Amino acid sequence: TTWRRGGVLSEISYTAIPSADTIGLVLNDAEMSIVDLSGATPVKTDYASPLVYSTAYAAISNTEWLAGNRWGALAIAPDAPSTPTYFGWGTAFSVATSPERIVVATGSGNLLYFDAATRELEGVIEFPASEVQLSADGTVLAALADTPLVDSLRFISLPSESVLRDEPFSPTARTIDISLSAS
Repeated sequence: TTWRRGGVLSEISYTAIPSADTIGLVLNDAEMSIVDLSGATPVKTDYASPLVYSTAYAAISNTEWLAGNRWGALAIAPDAPSTPTYFGWGTAFSVATSPERIVVATGSGNLLYFDAATRELEGVIEFPASEVQLSADGTVLAALADTPLVDSLRFISLPSESVLRDEPFSPTARTIDISLSAS
């Protein structure tokens, strides 16, 4: 769909998916709208998509719905702004290891990191990375996001999850690989 706003021609892409008495509208791979058709007048509610690149939607009502994406991730979206519940993290895009830690970039748009000795999940970082690298001691994570929504190379301190540096790059300059020195 295209429209003019302030003399500027804009474009929006969306997918409409009917389910129960609702229609799920997936907008630009980042936002979702649910149109409730159960009442006398349709009611539209906007949400942030619980997954990157949502392509599937199912609902039993306008407040009980889930989304899926092309990489096998499935999430129930909550009513209030909070963390969605994941049934599956989806495809593992990249794995980085050190003697201390293991990090997996997943199709859900999350980074999972584990204690290498116990294999216990230490945390989940919301960042849609396509590649990850770890420092030798596992305390610095380099994560490359190369999506239409996020174009940056982010350095994260683990396990605190604090962002050390965020290096955005131009959408026309695609980074295809990263390497992190051991130190």
